[in-house]
Amino acid sequence: MRAPTPEEAKQERILLQGLSFDAFIWIGYFIVALQTGMLTLIAECVKGGVTIGLTTISVILLRRINRDRMQHYDFGTGKVEQAISLLSALAVICAATFISFEIVERLREIGHEAAGAHHANFLALAIVSVDLVVDIALCINLSRSAHGLVSPVFTAEHRARIGHLVISGVVLLGLTIAQFTTGAVSAWADILASAGLALFLVWLAIGIVKGALPDLLDRTLSEELQLHINRALIAHFDRYEQLGRVRSRQAGSRYMVDIELGFSPSMTMAEVAGHLAAIQQDLERDLPGSHVVLVPKVAS
Repeated sequence: MRAPTPEEAKQERILLQGLSFDAFIWIGYFIVALQTGMLTLIAECVKGGVTIGLTTISVILLRRINRDRMQHYDFGTGKVEQAISLLSALAVICAATFISFEIVERLREIGHEAAGAHHANFLALAIVSVDLVVDIALCINLSRSAHGLVSPVFTAEHRARIGHLVISGVVLLGLTIAQFTTGAVSAWADILASAGLALFLVWLAIGIVKGALPDLLDRTLSEELQLHINRALIAHFDRYEQLGRVRSRQAGSRYMVDIELGFSPSMTMAEVAGHLAAIQQDLERDLPGSHVVLVPKVAS
């Protein structure tokens, strides 16, 4: 087990802070949603519950990755990280679906409800305002920490937090209108704010899926990155006698490189190991965060 770098430790602290704030604010949402029965607040409770659960999984996974506790994955943890992102997207879509069904039910009830039935209160506005301030502060910290080799888990949390910030703004707008209006206007403000929340969740989920699927399907490295591999092989062409299979793919933020090199039968294992080390050093220097596997064989 290795100790996390200062950047990794900082990223973990920020996610833990966000998780703590989310759990505290969710309790407030839940209490006020029970009191008011507002669809917007109920939707926030559903979304918040999904967010807390997935963030907890992300924090646990990120801590294990940063401490090299997942060595049993031979080709790195990129696919695991992207699978978590895909799970996040699925959960977000489920939350959006639930909210959409609730919107349909509220639309059916508008004409049969008493005036001011879905009226907000100042406590709800206060909780949403605090949530908005917390989201702004966390987004700033996440942006400042998103440098160097960043795990897809951290990137997914960063994007989700930005989405959470936008949603909080929509919810605050809807609750403000509902607070200072009555009857159908108040009910429509509640429904439209919830609809905006549901649409944004769907958009967020689509973005996560687009980012995760290519890596899960073994996306090959771009031509620019392939050039680094070719340059390293050319720079050390005198160290090996035969070039075999060259495979590369991207898994999250990591580059997986697998190369077969043929050496003369007269070479000792120590000489072969020295040549391989020199080539691997250049590849890992030019491809930060890469996982390089050089397979020696007897040249034919």
